[in-house]
Amino acid sequence: MDILAAVPGLVGQGPRQHDRLLRLHTPLGRDALVVETLDAIEVIAPGIDGPAGFRLELIALAVDAHLDLPGLLGQPVLLELQTAASPERCRPFHGHVTAFARLGSNGGLARYRLTVEPWLALLRERVDSYVFQDMTVVEIVESVFDDYAPKAAAAGDRTAGKPVPAWRWNLADRDVYRKRSLTTQYEESDLAFVERLLAEEGLFYWFEHTAAPGDDSLGTHTLVLADHNDAFADLGAVRFHRSDVTEREDAVQHWSVARRWRTGRVHRASWDYRRLDTCPVEVAVASPGPVLTGDVDTVGPYAGPDRATGERLARQQHEALQLARATVSGVGTWRRLQPGSGFELTGHPAPNRDADRATPRFHCVRVHHRARNNVGAEIVARVEQQLGQVLAPAPALPEALVPLTHEDGRWQGATDNNHDGVDFYRNTFLVVPAITPYRARIRDDHGLHLHPKPRIAGTQTAIVVTDGAPIQTDRDHRIKLQFPWQRGADASSGLSHPAGDDNASGHADAWTWVRVATPWAGDNWGSVFLPRKGQEVLVAFLEGDIDRPVVIGSVYNGQGQDDAPHNHISGGQAGATGNAPAWFDGNGHPAVFTGFKTQMLADSQNGSGGYQQLRLDDTPGQGRAQASTTQHETTLTLGHLKGGTDNLRGAERGFGVELSTQAGGALRAGAGLLLSAEAGRQQLDAQAALVQLGRGRQLVGSLDEVARAQQAGLPDEADDLPAANAIDTLRDSLSGTHTGHAAGAGIAGGDGEVPAWSRPAILATSPDGIASVTPADQVWVSGTQTLLSADKDLQWLSQGESVLTVAGGIALYGHGTPAPAGKPNQETGIALHAAQGQVSARAHRNVAKVAAQGSVKLASTAAHVELAAPTKHLLATATGAYIKLAGGNIELGAPGTIEFKAAKKEWIGPKAAWPPRLALPGSKDIPYWIALHYLDPDTGEDVEGAEYGIHFRDGEVLAGTLRQDGKARHDGIDNKPVAQVVYKPRPPDPERPAEVLEQILLTDDSTGSST
Repeated sequence: MDILAAVPGLVGQGPRQHDRLLRLHTPLGRDALVVETLDAIEVIAPGIDGPAGFRLELIALAVDAHLDLPGLLGQPVLLELQTAASPERCRPFHGHVTAFARLGSNGGLARYRLTVEPWLALLRERVDSYVFQDMTVVEIVESVFDDYAPKAAAAGDRTAGKPVPAWRWNLADRDVYRKRSLTTQYEESDLAFVERLLAEEGLFYWFEHTAAPGDDSLGTHTLVLADHNDAFADLGAVRFHRSDVTEREDAVQHWSVARRWRTGRVHRASWDYRRLDTCPVEVAVASPGPVLTGDVDTVGPYAGPDRATGERLARQQHEALQLARATVSGVGTWRRLQPGSGFELTGHPAPNRDADRATPRFHCVRVHHRARNNVGAEIVARVEQQLGQVLAPAPALPEALVPLTHEDGRWQGATDNNHDGVDFYRNTFLVVPAITPYRARIRDDHGLHLHPKPRIAGTQTAIVVTDGAPIQTDRDHRIKLQFPWQRGADASSGLSHPAGDDNASGHADAWTWVRVATPWAGDNWGSVFLPRKGQEVLVAFLEGDIDRPVVIGSVYNGQGQDDAPHNHISGGQAGATGNAPAWFDGNGHPAVFTGFKTQMLADSQNGSGGYQQLRLDDTPGQGRAQASTTQHETTLTLGHLKGGTDNLRGAERGFGVELSTQAGGALRAGAGLLLSAEAGRQQLDAQAALVQLGRGRQLVGSLDEVARAQQAGLPDEADDLPAANAIDTLRDSLSGTHTGHAAGAGIAGGDGEVPAWSRPAILATSPDGIASVTPADQVWVSGTQTLLSADKDLQWLSQGESVLTVAGGIALYGHGTPAPAGKPNQETGIALHAAQGQVSARAHRNVAKVAAQGSVKLASTAAHVELAAPTKHLLATATGAYIKLAGGNIELGAPGTIEFKAAKKEWIGPKAAWPPRLALPGSKDIPYWIALHYLDPDTGEDVEGAEYGIHFRDGEVLAGTLRQDGKARHDGIDNKPVAQVVYKPRPPDPERPAEVLEQILLTDDSTGSST
């Protein structure tokens, strides 16, 4: 018998599904495929398992065994399920074909299997890596969905065969979803990424279906994303009743309430490095039973932008745990039941003992549909004879309902419409009390994430990007990066993103701020080495979290030049620079250089500009440490001194230490500075200098004593020579010591006593001489004493003039000690010689004396000798005899004979004669001046701007005002005595406290004096 003729009501020409329980519409035509069985699952997602909202498994028959299998993939289909309300009121299931297989064919009849899923399921087929910055979860999800929305769809052009995503949000308050600074999709399918975000934020979704059999799209299925129970649709009430062919309404046949213990406390904490706080949050409710436990966990570093977000996420996780405390599993024939809807159960004696309503309300979470089309037994038998049997077992039962089955697996109370042991439709479902907020679980019972974020094992490299500047950072030592897996206009891979988005711009917007690790990091101390634009850096991820990167170092790349600086490759994609090490194995030596070298910012990308470096040379026998900068060619080298730049080891320069610069230099030491060419065991060890100073002090003291014995001192000279006291003070300072010990408890070692000068002196000492040489001027200035002492000779030479000027007196004393044998000059005493010019010795205001124990000789070898006293007399005496010239007279006197001896004697009358008058400056030619300096008697500070009057004894008064430094000076005044100096009262200073009354009464504020 021809099977096609035997089943004219099943397949064939013209409409044949209008009276069927299951009606399938496809782009192949209304009756091209006729449903045989249905196995469908609908859920609120994301969940522990299950499809992306729903999945339909259809077994269908066709009279064409050669249907285009690839052609139907991705195409929309519509399945209509008749409901109890009316054969024309069907429940639609709309989706896209994701799998299409031919199971078999015989005699022109074929059996196919179709898998139908929502457009959201297609998102699992694209694995992407993408970076979202400063976006909310709503903005991120919509950005992903937009990649799948055809551009024509915005204008209403729903092209047949193209999935058109449709979704809507039903949120209680969008403002609670804060912007996420960084959210990374890393090697995740779009579906896994979206479901992970929704689960993290406490969001969930389901689908709503509409039918449009006459449209090319055959209808729509809309994704509903929600965060509250009020978003669920209302299905009304359903009876708890048996199933029978006589019943006109669908009902629920089995209802099983389960209670589970769940912890009542959720404690979450997250370390936030910006706030230096763990930000703990906790949500708790009363737990039934004697066991009190808590779900305590740290959720990774800085998991939320603020405490409010942390509290919201903890509360949602707590609600997800509480959802399993009371669940209901059931079995029924209610075909309208679907996830994302609420209903009331009637006719059950105790549907939920915890409910506080007369008719408790429930929300559907999951439905598993199993159906077989209402085909007659004869046709079924013919089909099975031709194609084999298709088993249609009942859906898997919840454990609580297993005892309610017969031995053959059939449900108790089930009524067989066609007496073959299989229902035409039945479902199992899971519902929860409506008073329980629905939340998707994040972890399973083993604590594992159900929607885990990708974990990074190990490290990755990235390229430093900026806003165009050589370096871009913020106050917290952070930089911007771009990873090789990012795609866009300037991607390292050169790939663009499929959606056309620029997610790799090579600019600072490619990534958020990333911290940079450093060997030391403290409060205003530590090391700072910030990678610059184009450098390739090594990135680690805190706890393996792709959203928590930390730069842990930089790496060289490219291929360095042989025996030369720089790289064969100057740069690459994403602004990457070719970075070759400055020091390497080459230029005739192994890799002996260690250290670090910086680069001027403007030349960071080519490495050809100025630099600063610390270079350590570990060449055997020629070690050196060098700190240098190209700025003013400044270098400090220690050890074996050599020339050379970059990787070159240049010519020899010496040994020890060399400090050089083309600019200025300064060496400052606040507690003293020792410049020594002598070996010393300790820093300020000046023992050799102290010995030398002791010998000098002894010499100065002995010569001073001898000079004083010979009355060679000056009038009113101090008993102690000031220069000798200066040596004693310096020696005491250089002999000081200091004891050092560690300030921290438990730190041993390093204690002891070391030289520590008590005054900040500068001491230069050398065992073999010190030379201070300049072709220009050299100036020595001291505020008190200047002492030049030599154990042997002190020679003062000048190619030009030597000027010795003092404000007081000058004492020149020569002891006359015989010179050592072999000295070229064996003379003793004091010699003043002028090879040219005059020798002038004058006493402008006092007596000039020339005295000697032996003879005094005045001689002129080429002219004459003149002795003159223009205003007084001239007296020459010897052993009582004298000659006196005064007032035009000559007077001779002697205790003995006066003889005049000459070859010729001529006596003439008296005559007057005068020698040229010697002009000596008088006291009236000396300028006189008066200087004032006024100090505050309380603070010792200079008094600025005080008015004063200088009162002379003859009644004259000089008035004026003190300068800023409290001083004043009057030059060119007459030499006459001053009676007093009077300062006028100053205005009171509001910043200073008033003096006590007794001090005010004892103070004469009308006058003050200072000289």
